[in-house]
Amino acid sequence: MSESKGFFDRYFRVFLLICIGVAIVMFAVMHIGVVGNVLMVLLGFGLVIMVHEFGHFVVAKASGIKVEAFSLFMPPILLGVQRREEGIRIRILPEILTKPGKNEGDPQEAMLTFTVGGKGNPSDTEYRIGLIPFGGFVKMLGQDDVGSVKSSKDPRSFANKPALSRAAVLAAGVTFNVLSAVIIFMIAFLKGINLPPAVVGGVIPNSPAAQAGLQPGDEVIEIAGKKKDLDFTNIAMAAALSGRDQHIEMKVRHEDGSQGDYTLVAEQTPNQPIRTFGIVAPDTLTIAALTPKDAYVFYKSTGLRPGDRILAVNGQKVQTNWELMDIIENTLAPDVVLTAERKDKQKGTVSVESRIKLRLIASENGNIFSMVPRFQMENLGVIRSSDSKISRKVHGWLERLGLAEPVKQKPFLRSGDIILGVGDVTCPTYQEFRATVGKSGGKELPIDVLREVANGVDSKHTIL
Repeated sequence: MSESKGFFDRYFRVFLLICIGVAIVMFAVMHIGVVGNVLMVLLGFGLVIMVHEFGHFVVAKASGIKVEAFSLFMPPILLGVQRREEGIRIRILPEILTKPGKNEGDPQEAMLTFTVGGKGNPSDTEYRIGLIPFGGFVKMLGQDDVGSVKSSKDPRSFANKPALSRAAVLAAGVTFNVLSAVIIFMIAFLKGINLPPAVVGGVIPNSPAAQAGLQPGDEVIEIAGKKKDLDFTNIAMAAALSGRDQHIEMKVRHEDGSQGDYTLVAEQTPNQPIRTFGIVAPDTLTIAALTPKDAYVFYKSTGLRPGDRILAVNGQKVQTNWELMDIIENTLAPDVVLTAERKDKQKGTVSVESRIKLRLIASENGNIFSMVPRFQMENLGVIRSSDSKISRKVHGWLERLGLAEPVKQKPFLRSGDIILGVGDVTCPTYQEFRATVGKSGGKELPIDVLREVANGVDSKHTIL
């Protein structure tokens, strides 16, 4: 009876572990963004903890304290490796897959335990990888973080070491955290951090920068009295930290080499949580990195890949993003041809061309310089009847027997239709269209559309 119960308990734990693992994977797939952010936070905390525990481990070893285990991540144990006299012992899930017998439940008696290699000097420490990917710990003989110090006659016990040695072990964790922070800071200082330059990449219309006359390509060489080591964050911070109606002095160098002095007052814009000047950071001409899915969609729509660098627009060479945007903004063609260079592993650097269709982005009220753009339907699916196949067949039989009126197929909107009017509103914007339909109270509204019928010829239709 006990053997069957032990067998059941053992494999039930395995089954439960698999179910938990599957549930975690499914949740991660369904909430990839949230899980990614959580994992980044856990990784950061985990690295801090690991450095802390590694400090305890190093000083304990140097002090002659017996370290029974050093674990990367938290229990239960996924993998344990220890050098013993007969060879290197490897344990896999020893706390879950235990052997049946007199020591059943003892992690030392694991089902997946085997020894590799030849004989050698044994080690006191088992190096482990935990199943929960967070932090880690050091297990020393005679030391317990959550209980009283365990008494032991072993001179290598933590409790039997001099007070100075124990203090050094305890202080080593924080010391290693400080040293690691200093090292990381030195590496970052020597390598440098890429910050956007203090250059005007773009100017938002009607913003303080636009009203002052700043142009894309202007380099800010002084702002609020600061001249040295300027980057774009200085511009953003000067606006965000300025007081209401405070005048910020700025000196810029134009692309032709001339300089000019400007005075700006930051404003709170509806889409920004802080005050800004309306200056947009400069962008690069290199396509940014994307996720595999987004990169595939981007390539299908543009023919470009992450890492491609744009060299020319319609045959005109460009060196900055604002040059590219200036050409696009002033073209009257429906599309442009971008020439880019691509680094190919087999062919080296190659030149690629891509024709990009341009789209006009309307303002929030739908008007562009008092002109109302045409409201065109796009990406409409086929509208199908909500009746089931059986009900349609029954209705057909009743029609043949003269017991039901024929169903009239109502016309419907199609992709490409241009809305000329809805109800009493002519040339509606998207917002006006929705508002008119919402006020109809479920009643039918006539919709006038301009539809291409054949060979590019447009014809007016009314849909009820």
